[in-house]
Amino acid sequence: LPAVRANRAGARMETCLMRDRSRQYLSPVAFTAEGVAAPAGSKTIGKTKDGRSFVRDSSGHRGTKWRQTVQKAARLQMRSAPPIEGPLELVIRFYVPRPKAHQGAHGLLPSAPPWPHKTRPDTTKLVRAVEDALTGLVWVDDNQVVVQHASKRYGEPARAEIHVAPVVRSPAPDRKELTP
Repeated sequence: LPAVRANRAGARMETCLMRDRSRQYLSPVAFTAEGVAAPAGSKTIGKTKDGRSFVRDSSGHRGTKWRQTVQKAARLQMRSAPPIEGPLELVIRFYVPRPKAHQGAHGLLPSAPPWPHKTRPDTTKLVRAVEDALTGLVWVDDNQVVVQHASKRYGEPARAEIHVAPVVRSPAPDRKELTP
């Protein structure tokens, strides 16, 4: 049965909880990718000397390893299920290790910020790396993500907690229902 809840705008949204091989109703997918998240780099399109096209990602080896880590965790969760089709909600919590400057001889310094991680890499590039990694594996294309929530905070071990759920917008209530 679908779980119905209201989003911030008050629109009713259904998250389908049934798993069906026909891809019509899929349960949410939740998994954790262990490791320090790496941001997605800029994409460069070019041609080789023999005329073949290529796309190069400037995130380098670190970015490639992070995307592989995310894909491995997703494969374990998805098993042999096909990619989800339709609109999706994506929630990601990135946990990054604290810098050594936050630690003193007796533990965490009082001047160390408690929660918000507001230095590089920026959250949108971390999300983009996860979206790129999950394309073709969890969803068909990352343009299916219509609701997105992401946060970046300090925490050990370094990881990304990822939750993907199919979202179906219920029909809007009649205007007469909204007035008292």
